[in-house]
Amino acid sequence: MKFRWPVPGNGRWTYLPKKQHPFYSEEQYSSSFYEGHADYVEAVAKRIDPTEYDPWEKALKVIETTARFVRLRVPIVLAGYQRCHKGGCPEGSELWEIYGTPGRDGMIILLMDHLSQLIANHQLDVEALSQQMGDIPIPISRDRSITFYDLFRNYLWLSPHPEDPVETRWGLRKCDLIDSQIRSAYKSIAFIEKTYRKQDPRYADFSVRQQQELLRRLYGEWETTPCWETHERRKLGVPLDADE
Repeated sequence: MKFRWPVPGNGRWTYLPKKQHPFYSEEQYSSSFYEGHADYVEAVAKRIDPTEYDPWEKALKVIETTARFVRLRVPIVLAGYQRCHKGGCPEGSELWEIYGTPGRDGMIILLMDHLSQLIANHQLDVEALSQQMGDIPIPISRDRSITFYDLFRNYLWLSPHPEDPVETRWGLRKCDLIDSQIRSAYKSIAFIEKTYRKQDPRYADFSVRQQQELLRRLYGEWETTPCWETHERRKLGVPLDADE
């Protein structure tokens, strides 16, 4: 760990001077930090343990580590649904901070991305790994389980919001989550225009462009997923499969 630690003194906190903390380094923020490595995770791992491991064994270790994070997420999601499914936990609230999972989900997504890179870069046996992942159960509620492989296919659609249904929290209702994120993006644009357009137009332009890029990707996902069909079936009251 190469951080500069804050220290108390004279009634306030200050950073320890660099000369008194010789191991301080900003290396991890450098654009060259993971040159020669597949991704950030591998770059960190190599600095901790430079040993060359068999890619297959490495993939199994990543699955094991990620599964541990996933299982720790289960009770938080269930408690959040119990407390928040009727509302009262908007983003930014104290309850959202308790039951929301953005940081935890970010770690899971980072590890899943790393696993995907391992599989692609080393041309690992996808079918055999899928079997390994399929043998890892994740009990997401009292009466339903998914497998690690189910999560691997849907990890980009994990929802951190405690007011969402349990299935949505685990990425099993992709269309619902896309629809929710599209609505949130439009709300963000409206907020940016109202709050920043006059006082800081350059920031407003930058922020709106970010939301427009997000909308472009979301609509792209909407069109490549059978979400239009799902949307129409919901309007007609036709039952949907659980994965929708």
